[in-house]
Formats: sequence, structure tokens, C-alpha cells
Amino acid sequence: MDLNDSFNLDYLLNSITGLIESRLIFTLVKYKIPEVFEDGPKTYQQVAELTKTSPIGIHKLLRYFTSIGFFEEDLNNLGTFKKTPKASLFTSKQFGIYAQWCNSDLTFDMMKSLPLTIETGKPECSNSMGVSNWWDLIKTPGEEEFFKNAMKVSSRDVIELSLKYIDFSSFKKIVDIGGSHGTFVGEILKKYPNSHGINFDLYSFFQGAGEMVQNSRLEHKHGNFFDSVPNGDCYILKRILHDWNDEGCIKILKNIHKSMESDGKVFIFEYIINPNEYNKGHLYLDMMMFHFFGAEEKTFQQLNNIFDKAGFKVDGIVNEIPSQCVVISKKGQN
Repeated sequence: MDLNDSFNLDYLLNSITGLIESRLIFTLVKYKIPEVFEDGPKTYQQVAELTKTSPIGIHKLLRYFTSIGFFEEDLNNLGTFKKTPKASLFTSKQFGIYAQWCNSDLTFDMMKSLPLTIETGKPECSNSMGVSNWWDLIKTPGEEEFFKNAMKVSSRDVIELSLKYIDFSSFKKIVDIGGSHGTFVGEILKKYPNSHGINFDLYSFFQGAGEMVQNSRLEHKHGNFFDSVPNGDCYILKRILHDWNDEGCIKILKNIHKSMESDGKVFIFEYIINPNEYNKGHLYLDMMMFHFFGAEEKTFQQLNNIFDKAGFKVDGIVNEIPSQCVVISKKGQN
């Protein structure tokens, strides 16, 4: 085997390990292994004892994740490991619960029919799981709260950067569409004491979301954004449009158009597909949205066409936010 053959074999092995790596990440987070290293290096035997797992299994797990930069092994004391900043991302304080949901047993089962979705060009997840609507899959005891908490954690960076780079001081009533716990609008109200907020979501979501954000200036209001939305001068749609096809997005935005003050703004947070520079993470989400809902992550051109048909124009883009934030307002307004 020459060097080229070796490279091809390594590339092949790295390309086909996704299934195993997914299950190993689930295991890593389930047993809170990154947290074990908070106070310093540990032997794999110590980690096994603390997590009540097998030494041989933990040794193999730590070696695997050492190969991709989660841990470092002491070469002068083999079997002793310490975590890196990459592993810290998978702690409960960071994105552990989000990683656990994305690699959970339920998500694993949902993805089994992905090849059929590719074959038919239609979202096959719900049918393959025996439900008529994807959301029914997470409405089992504990599952909906698990999902909501995972989404809450995944939004942390968006909220922090939005408060840093977006000025909400001029808005009197801020409406978070599909706001779940109310975390986003709740944080905005903490910073802007003269604003009031509405956290708008389905009644069933409020029932399964767990503890809600409490603020005397925040109202939790239930409803369906395909029917109507509350009045306001500022609207937030954080990763809502990627759940719907173009027609659904236009319907949602038209309802916002009806209820929004003439000088209002809509802040839309979405992962935007850039055909000139594809991002694997964005395309991973695009595949999930297609498989679950027949929807997709959208290009800027797609979004712009949707905005135009709903009566909006683009005012700007906040590029400092990882998922990007597009700011739109009613046509004819400055």
C-alpha cells in the first residue's frame, strides 16, 4: 500500500464512522464524562468508578475521543487523560443536552428512514414512525421537555450576541413567535426596562415546556401563527421559518404583517445556505428539516423572495450572530 492508498483508507474510515460516533457522543454526554475532568486529569479507571461504567469501555471511549481532540492522554503515564476545550462544549453547562438530544435513541430511530426520504423526495420520518405529524413524536412524557430544553441550550449563543449587537431600546412591545420558555424575550426585557414582551407559542408547547420565564412585563400567550399573531412593533422569529416550506413561511409573515405597527421590525434568525461556501453544519440541519417537515434551510435569495411576497423588504443583516439575523420591515417604510 503506497501513501496515496493509506490516505484513501484513512479518508474512507473517517467518512463512515458517523453512526458509531453519534452513539459514542450520546454515551459521553449521558454519563457526564466531560464533567468528571472538571478538577483535573483522571485515569480511565477513576472515570469508570465515578461514572459507574466499565474500565475497558471507558478506556476505549476516551481513546476514541482523544483521536478527535476532546481529550489528551499523558504519554508518560498512559491511561491518564485530561479534557480539552472541545470536551467542555459537551458539559451540562454548555451544549450537553443539545448534543444528547441530537444523538438520542429517538433521533436515531427517526433517521432510519432518511434513505427513503432521499429516494422519494418527500419527508418520510413521520410515516415511518407511525404518526401523522412530526411533533407527535416528542409529545411523550418527558420527551417534549427534553426537546425544549435542548433547543433552549442551542439558542444561548444567539441570545447573548443579539443582546450585544442589536438595539431593542426603541420597541414598546416585543413578540417572540414560537418562543417556547420565553427565554429570549425575557432576556431582552431584563436589559430594556421600558419594553414589554409577549411569548407566543402553541398551548400544547406551554404545557410540555417545563418552567417558564417569569417577568411582570412578559405575557405568555398561546395561539397558532397560521391563524394570527399578537400586535407589536417588534417580532422575533428564531429558527422558525426553516420548519416550513415557502408557502408556510409566507403565511406566517403575512399574519405578522397584519398585526405589526407600520414602523415595526422583524428579526429573523436562520442558518442561511451560501452556495459559494457550503457549511456542513448548516447542511446537516437542512437535511433534518427536509426529512422531518419537507422544509429546508434557505438561501438568502429564497428568503428575500419570501419576504417580498409577504409584503416585507430587507433592511439589513447582523452578521455577528452565527446563524445570521435578517432585519425586515414593511415595504414603503423607512
